[in-house]
Amino acid sequence: MEDCVFCSIARGLIPSVKLWEDQDFIALLDIYPNTTGQALVIPRKHVGSYIFDQEPEEIGKIMMAAKKVTKILEKGL
Repeated sequence: MEDCVFCSIARGLIPSVKLWEDQDFIALLDIYPNTTGQALVIPRKHVGSYIFDQEPEEIGKIMMAAKKVTKILEKGL
């Protein structure tokens, strides 16, 4: 999607601090964190922002990605 900031980040058009990535997701530091180490896990493909509109399999995939990022953050912080 052309005007989606997260799609632009995923395509490398907007700089970000990546913590982790795989073929489906990218984890990056939030530019306005509420807590130290706050991160966003975003899909490489455009999807709606309300996670519960996604299929259960997709929710499971993003939760597994978030778990991997959590382990990285716990180790680093």
